[in-house]
Amino acid sequence: MVKISLLNPGTYNGTYKLIGGSLCLDFSNTISFRNKTNPHEWLDSIENLISWCEITETLNKSQIGFLHKELLQKDEESEANWSVLREFREVIYKIFSAIAESKNPSKKDISFINEIAKQKSSWQELQIKDNQIQISPSQELSAYEHLICKIYNSTIETLTQFKTKRIKKCSACQWLFYDTSKNSSRKWCVMEDCGNRDKVNRFNKRKLDKAK
Repeated sequence: MVKISLLNPGTYNGTYKLIGGSLCLDFSNTISFRNKTNPHEWLDSIENLISWCEITETLNKSQIGFLHKELLQKDEESEANWSVLREFREVIYKIFSAIAESKNPSKKDISFINEIAKQKSSWQELQIKDNQIQISPSQELSAYEHLICKIYNSTIETLTQFKTKRIKKCSACQWLFYDTSKNSSRKWCVMEDCGNRDKVNRFNKRKLDKAK
C-alpha cells in the first residue's frame, strides 16, 4: 500500500509518496523527475523536512521538536547541516541508481558514505540497558545527528541485506524503489500514477509514428 504524504507541493502539481521500500530510498526520492529540466525539490523548507521525518517516523516527537529549533537558527552550522543532508541524499541516489542500472557505484560516493560512518562511530557509546551492555546513540547527539544516523543505518542495511537485483528506478519519474513483486517485474513507482502515464505516452507515440 502506497503511503501518501502531507508534504507541501507549493505550485508543483504532484504528490510525494513513500514508495521506496526503505528509509534511504524514500529519502532519495525527495526530488521528483530528476530527468526533467525543472525537477521538483520536496525538501524546500524546514516544514517539509519536519513533515518527512513525521511520516517516515524517522524521529520521535521530542527529536522532531529539537530538529525544528536547530534548523530555525539559520546560522553557519544550520546551513552546513542542510548542505550535508542534501549532499547525502544525492550520494544515496547515485549509489542506488547505479545499482538499479547494474553498474558499480563510484568510489567517490562510497567514500562519502565511509566519512559518514566515521562520524557515526563517535556518536555512539556503550550503555547498560535491561542489565545488558549495548552500543546505543550517545545522549549528547543533536536531533540532526539522530536523523543522519537513521538514514545511514538504512543505507547500509539496504546495501548489504536487500537483493540488489530488486532495486529499481521508475522509468517515468526516476524514483528508486525496492521491487517486492513475485516475479520482480515492477517497472514503475506506482502503477496508477507513473504506470498509466507511461502507457499513455507510449500509446500516443505509436499513433504519431503510424501517422508519419
